[in-house]
Amino acid sequence: LWKHYLSKDAKEGLNPHPNEVSAINATVPFPDDWPTREPPLSINDMNRAQIPARNRNYCVDKFMWHKKCLRDRYPFGMQSCKPENQEWEDCMADDDYHRAMMYERARRIRVRDYKKRELQKLKEYSKTHSSSDGIEVS
Repeated sequence: LWKHYLSKDAKEGLNPHPNEVSAINATVPFPDDWPTREPPLSINDMNRAQIPARNRNYCVDKFMWHKKCLRDRYPFGMQSCKPENQEWEDCMADDDYHRAMMYERARRIRVRDYKKRELQKLKEYSKTHSSSDGIEVS
């Protein structure tokens, strides 16, 4: 998280804050095959199952299957529940990858908009000042 504040793009406000990735420009559409990432369980279901807040994400169903396996196979669950654990970890890795792609997409959209604004400012400047300043924008 600290990299967001130390990067050179943070000065211009180009890097989206990690918690604000959903607030990106809606004029650039997603591809048609882009998956929607919503938790498979409702908030009420997660409350009834007493899922910790840190695990209430896209992979909550895999987390519940893993915890059920550990509960059913106690005390040998750590060894016998490796497939469920691996499925949950793969889902978490996939979710991390997806969130990183969304963050990068939001950053690129902001960089594109920033470059458009700078080009517009340069064009306006060149219109108001004579071309003898050495600045020409086509």
